[in-house]
Parts: sequence; structure tokens; C-alpha cells
Amino acid sequence: MQSDSCVISETAQIWKDLEKTFKEYDQSISFLIHINDCYNQAMTDSHFLAKLLDPRYKGNDLCGEETDKNMEHLLENYPDVMASIVNYKAKTGPFHQYMFVSEIMNSVSPIAWWH
Repeated sequence: MQSDSCVISETAQIWKDLEKTFKEYDQSISFLIHINDCYNQAMTDSHFLAKLLDPRYKGNDLCGEETDKNMEHLLENYPDVMASIVNYKAKTGPFHQYMFVSEIMNSVSPIAWWH
């Protein structure tokens, strides 16, 4: 991936895209296990959190276990923001539906969106 800038959520998305691509092309079991091991080694709590908080991705393709781990990490380390994260995921409170229009999310950076 080449770019003048990159946010951690984009690297998480690249891993998810690779995972999906390799599964679609019926790779051998040993190859898929190797890719899964690489994924598990590369992905950290910060990656999952970034994927959740990036309005372009909203953690949509995280598996149930990853989502649960993500929310537990938030609760343990950032309990004061949990209510805001729940509102963000539900698109309620200060996070209104119009904020999630793809034209808006794709035209501003995730950092600008949160400001």
C-alpha cells in the first residue's frame, strides 16, 4: 500500500481483504493456517479498535470474537468512553445517521470526522 498517509484502520482493512481473497481462491489448508497465524501476530487491540472507530469501516467485518475482544479492551482501558462508543455503533446520540453517508465518510479523514 502506497500513500502519503496511512491510518492504522486501513492496515486492518488490508488484512481483512487478504483474508477474504485467500479464502475465495481455495488455497491449501496449510497456507490458510499460515496466513491466519500471520494475521493473529500482526493484528493488535489497537488495530481492532481503529477498525471499529473508523467511520468508513465501523468494525463491520470483524468476527464476533474480535468485536467482543475489542469491546472488552475498551471497557478495561477506556471505560469513560464506552457510552459514546455504544451510541456510535448504534448511530444515536451525537452520532446521527447523516454523519454516516458514504460521500461524507469518504471525503474526510477519520480524524477529521471525529472532530
